Amino acid sequence: MLNRRNIIALALLAAISPSKAAQPLPYNVRFVAGQKQGDTFTAALHVKMDDGWKTYWRVPGGGGVPPQIDVVGENVKSFIVGMPVPQRLKAGEEEINGYKHEVVFPITIQTKNSNPELKVNLSAFIGVCDEVCIPVPVNAELLLGLPNSSDAALVMRAAKIVPKLVEQGPVESIIATQSGLSFKLKTALSDIFVEAGDLHYVRRPEFVGDRLQGNLGLAGNKSAFDLKGKTLRITTINANGVGLEQMLVVQ
Repeated sequence: MLNRRNIIALALLAAISPSKAAQPLPYNVRFVAGQKQGDTFTAALHVKMDDGWKTYWRVPGGGGVPPQIDVVGENVKSFIVGMPVPQRLKAGEEEINGYKHEVVFPITIQTKNSNPELKVNLSAFIGVCDEVCIPVPVNAELLLGLPNSSDAALVMRAAKIVPKLVEQGPVESIIATQSGLSFKLKTALSDIFVEAGDLHYVRRPEFVGDRLQGNLGLAGNKSAFDLKGKTLRITTINANGVGLEQMLVVQ
C-alpha cells in the first residue's frame, strides 16, 4: 500500500529523472470559475486523466490520497467542496474508491459581505495513480463573479450530481455485529459507502435476498462494536446512479 510518504518519494525520484521529465503528464488539473448564485460564488477543481489513471474520493479505500482543497480570501466566510459519487476501483488486491478519466469537484463559497465579485486563492493536493502514484499540487488565483464564465456550465453540471444530504435516507438501520455491520434498506440500492473514521474502513456491501438487507465487512482486525452509538455518514447510490447522503447512528 502506498502512503503519502511513498508517494512523495516517488515524485521526487521522477523530478530528478531526465527520462521521466521528458514524458507528457498523464493528467491535467486546474481550478475553474463558476458563477455568482445569490450570496454565494462557485468554482471547481477539474481533473482529467489518461486511461488507466485514477484519483481518489474523500475515503480512498485500501490506499490513496483523499483530495485536499482550500479556499482563502479576505471576503471568504466559509466554503464547501462537493464530492461526486465515487466508483469502486482496484489497485492490485486493494479496494479503491475514486474516479477514472475525469472528475469535477464543485466548490461553493460563502462571503462575509455582499459583493458582485470575489477574489480567492485556491489550492489543492491530490494523488493521481496508475502503477505508480504522482502527488499533484495545484494553486490558482481567481476572480469570481464575472459574467459569462466559460466554465460555468461545467461547474453547474458537477454541482447537480453531488449527493444531497437528506434527513430520511434509504438506509433504515445499521447494526454492529461480530463480523462487521448489517443493514436494512427501505428501497433497493446498487451500492452503499459507509464512512466510519480513519480507524475503520468499511468494505463494499454484500446484499442478500431481496437486496433490502445485507452486510458490510471491515478491513483489518477492527471491531464493529467500537462504532456502536456513533453517527456515520452514508452515501447511497440507486439503480440510476443517483447518490444521496444520510447520517445514521450505529445500533
